[in-house]
Amino acid sequence: MKTRQIGCLLMVLMLAVSLCVPAIGAEQTAVPKEQTAAEETEAIHEASGDSESTLTTVNATKMKVTASKTVKAGLGEKVSFTAKVTKSSGKVTYQWQYSTNGKKWANTKEKGAKTKKLTLTVDEDTFRKQYRCVAKDKKGTANSNVVKVEKPFALTVSPANQKLAVGKTAKFTAKAKGTTGSVKYQWMYSTDGGKKWEKTTLSGAKKANLKPKVTNEVYGYLFRCEVTDKNGKLITDTVYVEPVNGADFSYKKSGTAWILTGYKGKDTAVTLPAGHQGMKVTSVKASAFKGNKKIKSVVIPMAITSIGASAFENCAALTTVTLSDAVTEIGKACFKNCKKLKDMKIKNK
Repeated sequence: MKTRQIGCLLMVLMLAVSLCVPAIGAEQTAVPKEQTAAEETEAIHEASGDSESTLTTVNATKMKVTASKTVKAGLGEKVSFTAKVTKSSGKVTYQWQYSTNGKKWANTKEKGAKTKKLTLTVDEDTFRKQYRCVAKDKKGTANSNVVKVEKPFALTVSPANQKLAVGKTAKFTAKAKGTTGSVKYQWMYSTDGGKKWEKTTLSGAKKANLKPKVTNEVYGYLFRCEVTDKNGKLITDTVYVEPVNGADFSYKKSGTAWILTGYKGKDTAVTLPAGHQGMKVTSVKASAFKGNKKIKSVVIPMAITSIGASAFENCAALTTVTLSDAVTEIGKACFKNCKKLKDMKIKNK
């Protein structure tokens, strides 16, 4: 009797086990398959968005992509590159990319970036980039040859910058090589660090050599030259004139202007600079000259509109201050305890 009971129990246990463990060949949980080379590249491409990524050409497709040749163009011109696809399978999509080193590539947002024709408006940044088109069909992706926009001629400016005293004459030369046809020059200046540019009327404004006579205001100018030939326009790097005693002053940048923060020179007659590194000095910081025992006279240029509190406090030797009516703010105790100060001159703009 016991033997029958044991046999029955074993049969029940075997039945229970067979219900819990799936039979060979039964459906099981799917294991993710490895990405094909084409799928892997596509995943990288989609994940990259506008951030830089490295894309590897995939040869799963027999598709060939050829981009139109490198072109020469000047600033402001519109240029186009067209991708030609052969041996594609099914629908083809396009994505133009750029690189600054030929290794890392990112999707561009220029006009036509997702079509076979990319259109660019040339700026200085364009010359630093390379472009290619990534085409995709149902079997994979392929990259075009690399193309770029080249400058129509070579352009430099010299010297880079100059240190000169007021009354001297500076000289900057725009040198163009490889130009075609007649060449036109137009020197420009900026007083806000290069955000806004205007044509200058200083000596040589329409020639290769600009020869500005140095005034205090010129220290606050950036200069550059626009050079145009038959094939387009280029612009030189910026240059400026710096005061010979510029190192005697200390500065702090504030937006598109400088704040004069201190003075370590030994002159007794001091003219504050109207500019530094081609950008205006517009204010004097609080306590900038406080306690100076040597300065006897100070000239504050029209570019400066604000003088901080105690800027010249306790300047014991100070006798004369000349400023312009452009000054709209003078802080508390600006000239406190300047016991020898007897002459305050105000000049009109």
